[in-house]
Amino acid sequence: MVSQHHVFNEVCQVTAKRALSTVSQRSQDHSPSFNPTLLVGSLLAASGLTATAEAEARDDSRPSAEDAQSDEVIVNWSNTHECRPKNFYQPESLQELEKIVATAHESGEKLRPIGSALSPNGLAFSNNSLVNLAFLDKVLAVDTEKRQVTVQAGARVSQVTEALRHHDVVLQNFASIAEQQIGGFTQVGAHGTGASIPPVDMQVVSLKLVTPFAGTITLSEDLNPHLFNLAKAGCSSIHYASQRSR
Repeated sequence: MVSQHHVFNEVCQVTAKRALSTVSQRSQDHSPSFNPTLLVGSLLAASGLTATAEAEARDDSRPSAEDAQSDEVIVNWSNTHECRPKNFYQPESLQELEKIVATAHESGEKLRPIGSALSPNGLAFSNNSLVNLAFLDKVLAVDTEKRQVTVQAGARVSQVTEALRHHDVVLQNFASIAEQQIGGFTQVGAHGTGASIPPVDMQVVSLKLVTPFAGTITLSEDLNPHLFNLAKAGCSSIHYASQRSR
């Protein structure tokens, strides 16, 4: 029996293959040589979206539809698409995200990740339930020797570049804007710096997925390489097919 389950990239410890370059090298070396470790949470971050999650930490009870009933109206940047989600979740911790994903799976609730709503298309829009990782926005580690950075999925590109500036390193590849969440930035294969530099999904070296059936799992070229390659660029919708014999 083959069944499909929602899987969210959460703490996508994306140690990006060549995601960082020293400032001095950047002007001389245009080869893809930087590593961002990106924490791709459910690929979301919401600049400009109204936060509906409570500021205080939630208790151990699982989130229910009543917890997140929403009157949110989300419109994309170009004003070409909008949606009115039934529920709008903004978890403040990995544990809270895990509960949301597991509970939705058990109840049959459909979840969709939504970020900064900058894309002119409506791919991430849904009137079912949306999950936004705007509160999971930390830059967790910067390794200047390996030229890698580990961040949570909700961190915006502008936040990451500002944090890297203090270490005299910079992301090698940029799109034309910097307000995307890192989760979405990698999931859509953003690009823009030059034809000789690969899109950012090619620079991810590891990530973590939040699943309803196996908790949070780590993916890399060494750990579940096939799923890792599928998960790096999921365009805001990631599913994992599991097979069971019985």
